Amino acid sequence: MRMALISAIGIALAAPAAAQESNPLQLFLTAADENDFDAMRSVMAPKALERGRGEISLDRFFDKIEDCYLRRVYSTPDGGIAAAWMCAEGDERSRVVMGEIYQTEDGVQVGVSLEQRNPRPAPPRTGSAFGEEAE
Repeated sequence: MRMALISAIGIALAAPAAAQESNPLQLFLTAADENDFDAMRSVMAPKALERGRGEISLDRFFDKIEDCYLRRVYSTPDGGIAAAWMCAEGDERSRVVMGEIYQTEDGVQVGVSLEQRNPRPAPPRTGSAFGEEAE
C-alpha cells in the first residue's frame, strides 16, 4: 500500500507544471521534499494542528521542522497521507516529527501527530522522500 501511494504521488508529481499548479497537495509535497518553506506556506491553511494542543500557528509548525528534511511519505490506513521529517540535534541525537497531511477548503493542513527525540544521530538524507528505499 505504501509503495502504491508513493508511486501514485511520484506519477502525480511528474505531471506537467500546469497540472501541479492546480493541486495544492501536490505543490505542498513537492515543496516539502525540496525544503521550500515559502512554497509550502503558500498553499497551507491558516493554522496547523498538533495532537493534544489543537490549532497551532504556521510559525510554530515551521519552527518544529526548521532544520529538518522530509524523510518519507506514507499512506495511512484511511487512505490519507502521513509524512515524517527527520531532524538532527547535534552529532548524537535526532528528532522525528510525524504529521498527517490533509487537503481542506482553506488549503493544505498538517496535523502534527508525534514529535519524538532519539538518542542516536539522524541518518543522512539520501535523496527524495518519494524515492525507492534500498533494501
